[in-house]
Amino acid sequence: MVVKTTQDMPTSLIPHDSLRKAWEFLHAVHKLHQRVSGKRALLLYGGSGEGKTFTVKQYLSLFPTIKTAEVVKAPVFYCRLDESKKTPDDLLCILILALGQTPPKGKPRAGVLLHQFKTLVREKCIELFIIDEIQQVLPKTDGQRALEMLKFLCALIDAEDLQTSFVFVGSTRAMHLLAFGACENTVDDNEQLSRRMLRPVKLERIEPRSPQWIRVTNYFVQKIGFRELLVPDDKELFDRIYLAYTERAFSTLEDLFLDEERPNYIEDTPQLLAYLSERFLLTSKRAINPFDTEQMDADEVDEAMQCVKQDYFKQLEAED
Repeated sequence: MVVKTTQDMPTSLIPHDSLRKAWEFLHAVHKLHQRVSGKRALLLYGGSGEGKTFTVKQYLSLFPTIKTAEVVKAPVFYCRLDESKKTPDDLLCILILALGQTPPKGKPRAGVLLHQFKTLVREKCIELFIIDEIQQVLPKTDGQRALEMLKFLCALIDAEDLQTSFVFVGSTRAMHLLAFGACENTVDDNEQLSRRMLRPVKLERIEPRSPQWIRVTNYFVQKIGFRELLVPDDKELFDRIYLAYTERAFSTLEDLFLDEERPNYIEDTPQLLAYLSERFLLTSKRAINPFDTEQMDADEVDEAMQCVKQDYFKQLEAED
């Protein structure tokens, strides 16, 4: 059932370098699911709205659930953690519920939940198990509770009785999974999880006024039937869309361009600005609407973009 080549990446995936890299790593870790030993997991992380969930759900869509009279097979399975989980048993209960079963009531005997979870994973023939919002399993500080959770995740990755690879998706805080124990005065268990992982993939913010931004913007504007945008003719329009993008990244672009009732065709730039202005008012919390030419004229847009570019490169320097 594994995708045979990363060339099978769907056209619905946004043409953004870090999303392509995430796709390639998803494919790579998926291929490792049949290993008996030396299996690896993957961490996808990044800021809110950078496309993490979008990417894994696109991958998930290539592997529909197969239902027969005897069994339900789910080659790729996705579960999102909506609240904090303090112990491995808490996490197992959520995963079991997501798999369509009910965990035993009360406090089960040691190993009962893990056995139930593994049985369900084998019955559904899950090759790739994706857990989103993985930072929900991390306590605020290192300690015995964090160590127990990390050891549990290690045991899942290493399990020889499962032919399953695991993908963890989370915020930038999720990177602490790989750095656990590095701080002073904590339980020193460094490298416990990191040595079982492929190189983590960070989903990055797109550089303003870059060729990549041009490709991404055109991907979205064509979803509403608008013509291809060009530089320098549409420089101001590219910038206005980027100023909106700075709020919630791809989540903002999806709100602007992928509404279920979006138009199939927009004739000219004034119509496009009017449509985007209305969508922005509905979906954004910002006071200044970058698509409202009365709130921001061309010079103000250019000035704002100069500040955005400076902040972008300052952030890159800080990360280095």
